[in-house]
Amino acid sequence: MYEFENAVYVAGIAKPGKGDSIGAMYQNLSLGLVVDRATGQILDLGCSMVMEETVYFVRQLLVGKNLMEDTKEMVELLRTRFFALSQKALITALYDAQNHYQMAMAQLKESEKKREQT
Repeated sequence: MYEFENAVYVAGIAKPGKGDSIGAMYQNLSLGLVVDRATGQILDLGCSMVMEETVYFVRQLLVGKNLMEDTKEMVELLRTRFFALSQKALITALYDAQNHYQMAMAQLKESEKKREQT
């Protein structure tokens, strides 16, 4: 598994395309990432997909990658190996999760600075 003490959870969302069964079930595609806050490595993930095989496949593609440094590689993997209707929405959700991670880490650093000053 992974060290829970260093883990943070971030999520990204995106609208699935028309005709995608995710839209009928969930309205949004959500991608939840467990990330090592010290390294940025994706430790685990979950996503709102209809079939569990899809979540498993996405997990195999992205777990172990660095959320901040491996973006191009992850997007390329999704473009060249994930051919579901939700491909574009999944890539958008990945970028959204990355943005949430950046903002959260900046806020954490700011909070830690303030604590150190007091």
